[in-house]
Amino acid sequence: VNPGIYALMGATGMLAGFSRMTVSLGVIMLEITSNTRLILPIMLVIMSAKLIGDLFTPSAYDIIIALKNIPMLEQEDESMGWQEMAKHPVSSCGTKMAEMEVIDNSKPLTA
Repeated sequence: VNPGIYALMGATGMLAGFSRMTVSLGVIMLEITSNTRLILPIMLVIMSAKLIGDLFTPSAYDIIIALKNIPMLEQEDESMGWQEMAKHPVSSCGTKMAEMEVIDNSKPLTA
């Protein structure tokens, strides 16, 4: 039993719980050790740390983004199909159009 392996697994779990990175962290840890026999324990530690972390808190990067008020895209609305999103008749821009025509064609739909 090598204590260095336990230290590696602890560091892997801490980084996975903090950053919620999975594949890239696994590759980094395997590159550090150059030991392919540790791929299964590393992936088990990463997945368990990520799953447990997701149950309790958002990732550190999500918290930082929220604190800095960086705008993010919202989740897609699954209740709306393409029929509701499509504009009919279809509007298109010609090769030579006035600026106001382009603005009028690009106005969002109103309910």
